[in-house]
Amino acid sequence: MPTHRAAPPLPPAHRILGRALRLAMRRRCPYCGEGHIWDRWLTLRDRCPACGIVPARGEHDFFIGGAMVNFVVAELVVVVAFITAMVLMLPDPNWDVLLWGTAALAVIAPVAAYPFTMTFWLAMDMTFRPPGREG
Repeated sequence: MPTHRAAPPLPPAHRILGRALRLAMRRRCPYCGEGHIWDRWLTLRDRCPACGIVPARGEHDFFIGGAMVNFVVAELVVVVAFITAMVLMLPDPNWDVLLWGTAALAVIAPVAAYPFTMTFWLAMDMTFRPPGREG
């Protein structure tokens, strides 16, 4: 009769989130923390050069989660920038500057945040589904 080992318990949530954020800010491999998993700004490598894991996780729709995190972060940046600029311009905000400035930021923010948000998503996913336990 085969015996199954129980998975080790997950660390507390604040440690998981902290590690994921640290790796994301450095654009490092979420599994080993050593390898650079980005070839270019928007191009993820097929494998980590240090540990060999596949960042795409072998799922055709894996990147939907990363896109969702990217969308939320980019929209928060735009909203915070708009509100901050508006408050700084009070009592007479320049609506043209606010309109065009936030429109430009809405285009730039998702591209600028993509490698960081995707690495964060990978780190969170690999925390709860380590490689070898997919499916």
